[in-house]
Amino acid sequence: MDFLNIGGLELLFLAGLAIIIVGPSRAAEIAGEIGRLIARARRTINSMTEDLQTQAREETEPLRSARESVREVESRLRRPIDLSEPRRNSGRAESSTEETTPSEESERPASEREAEDGR
Repeated sequence: MDFLNIGGLELLFLAGLAIIIVGPSRAAEIAGEIGRLIARARRTINSMTEDLQTQAREETEPLRSARESVREVESRLRRPIDLSEPRRNSGRAESSTEETTPSEESERPASEREAEDGR
């Protein structure tokens, strides 16, 4: 057993020396107090460690979700392309030289209609 680089035999020697110096009854009180201080220090260290781990998890959560998003995109990009399926409209409006019907004309905003009339 090594506690603060003190072996078992050295620890036993120090305990015997403490009993001789302060007396058996006082040595028991001091040992109890030292035990309580060590327990309190361990609780404090454990609490601080827990708090730091929780804070680190909270701080890295956006990075984890971003990593998952990147992995999803990567898996989509690695899928083979099926050329037998028809292409979906990419959302871009195709230019048309056809005239609009009256019902389509009423659906367009007035500013667009005025801009075309002013040409």
